[in-house]
Amino acid sequence: MAIVGLTEEGLKQENLVIPRKIDGHIVEYIGFDDHNSLYDYSYDFYAENLKKLYIYENVKEIVNLDCDGVDLVVCADTYDVIRTFSPVDNIYLNRELYNSSTYPEEIKPANVSFMYNYDDSENGGYYFLDNVEVGGKIFEPIEPKREGYEFTGWYKDAECSMKWNFETDKLPEATYDEDGYVTDFVETKLYAKWIKNS
Repeated sequence: MAIVGLTEEGLKQENLVIPRKIDGHIVEYIGFDDHNSLYDYSYDFYAENLKKLYIYENVKEIVNLDCDGVDLVVCADTYDVIRTFSPVDNIYLNRELYNSSTYPEEIKPANVSFMYNYDDSENGGYYFLDNVEVGGKIFEPIEPKREGYEFTGWYKDAECSMKWNFETDKLPEATYDEDGYVTDFVETKLYAKWIKNS
């Protein structure tokens, strides 16, 4: 399935999360370009207000992304998205994936990770990623699902003893050297708490 346009409400959004599925169909493409068919179809993906586009491992290709100044956040344990005529400012990956290879300068580690927080979870344990200005507030993603369990919130620790408050909690401030460069990368990990259904 390809997403080739947005609703009126979607066009207003600055942050857009591409779902894994729509009506049971896996979303594999954003935009569309078919030069192999008789009719040569092409659909640009346009969103004037878009600042961040969040995708999961299901997206194979982004074609004709017609948006200026967009950051791409890849919530996956691999990075193999093909971008055709789709410039982005920055691409953010999870820290483990980023450390596993050498990437061009536009690819960076995300500074916020939402973890499934249970053994054998999909996507290397990562549910969602974001990159937020240091000292800023975090955008709360859609609640994760787990068969046989109820999700009860996001916590600052894997033991789920300190709940994250999306209204008041902020990312830590950065530390800078004498030239004004950030000295340490700080990743904030939040952990899902699950209660087994009775």
